[in-house]
Amino acid sequence: MRKKTLSICLIAMSAMLLTGCGSSIELTDEQNSMVAQYAAELLLKYDIRYDYRLEDMNSITGELQFEKDSNLVVENTEMVSTEEDQKSEDEENVTTETPEGGEEQEVELTELFEEGIDVSYSGYSIVSRYPEDITDIVAYVEPRNGMKLIVVEFMLTNTSEEQVSLNYLDSERSYRIILNDAKAAVPMKSFLEEDLSTLQVTLEPMETKKAVLIFQISESLEDDIQSLKVSVQQGEAKNMIILKE
Repeated sequence: MRKKTLSICLIAMSAMLLTGCGSSIELTDEQNSMVAQYAAELLLKYDIRYDYRLEDMNSITGELQFEKDSNLVVENTEMVSTEEDQKSEDEENVTTETPEGGEEQEVELTELFEEGIDVSYSGYSIVSRYPEDITDIVAYVEPRNGMKLIVVEFMLTNTSEEQVSLNYLDSERSYRIILNDAKAAVPMKSFLEEDLSTLQVTLEPMETKKAVLIFQISESLEDDIQSLKVSVQQGEAKNMIILKE
């Protein structure tokens, strides 16, 4: 926590020095973008919830990586078992997707959000940066070296007759992408306004806004995608979105 606070203070002090008193330094759009990107990466570095560990599909992970020998490896973490290895493990060591206290219930995607908010999946893309066009863009997301981004898009519409304020920063709703029914990952967190996992927005009646979830995937795995799904879960209620099958 001290490191995170110190980092924020250093960023703030740097901003003050750049603006100065009486003799300000004007930054180009590219320099402003670099400062914003550095600040985002620095904050995420000290976010204890920003987890990059690789495990089996029933575990919370931060990225999907693939090696030709079919072993999944990530720096500073243990090697992850394949799906066949997982099946051979003792049942006591295998976690399930069913939350404690009840069985999962498959529901419509919209039912996992506020009343009056219609949510629909609108497509996905695999890109090297998001947004791809960063002209006049201050904040954007880039993957680690050797990785690409899977961007899953949603459309949120306020179908009510009143203004609705959404704040998903501390939401207990969880998201996971599932690859080939074997490996899973949680989305990255970003400073993007349209990041669904941290969305804070007010929608006017019948107003529609695009939102995204962003995941990381190894470049070498892109051509080996056989199936791709995203699960959205709130308590025991869950919806499975089929991206590719």
